[in-house]
Amino acid sequence: AEDTLVMGAPTEPIPSECEMAKAVTPLRTVPMPEYQVTLRDELMGKTRIETYADSELGRRHGNLLHDILSGIRTEADIDRAVGKALRCGALRHEEAPEVREIIREAIRNTADRGWFGGFHRILCERPIENVDSTGATLRPDRVVWTSDGHVDVIDYKFGRQKRKSYQKQVERYMDMFRKLGFDNVRGYVWYVELGEIEEC
Repeated sequence: AEDTLVMGAPTEPIPSECEMAKAVTPLRTVPMPEYQVTLRDELMGKTRIETYADSELGRRHGNLLHDILSGIRTEADIDRAVGKALRCGALRHEEAPEVREIIREAIRNTADRGWFGGFHRILCERPIENVDSTGATLRPDRVVWTSDGHVDVIDYKFGRQKRKSYQKQVERYMDMFRKLGFDNVRGYVWYVELGEIEEC
């Protein structure tokens, strides 16, 4: 018989520390005091996740309408502006009819003001360097030189909250145009979806 050399009993390899660290087998435990557990329905009610989601959708909706409206000089431009939003992926096809109607109705509600027709000149989202000491660049939503000799500065708002800061912003635009030498400057905050216009 051949000689057999025995060096000891066979053993299994020892797992490394990383292999031992499993989610169900922590390396160490820490004692904790008792604490109260809140049911999931109550938790969701307190954090109001649905409100945050609605707010995010509202911001997207407002930004989308704002961008489309900034590309419209007259009512005849509505289809072109909506088509551009579709092509760039900002607007879904199923949303287009409703968005088109919202903007069309909003523009028609301002027909007597001459903001989308019958004007002498118009600036849409055009950056203008301020003439005050700050030298900041301002970008009014819409500036219209109307047929009756006024310069109307319009700021669009698509939310449902009215804030004094909106009027202050428009007043800053108005002051800039006065310093540029324009007379008969008027300012407005236009709450588009509320169908309300506030003069500053």
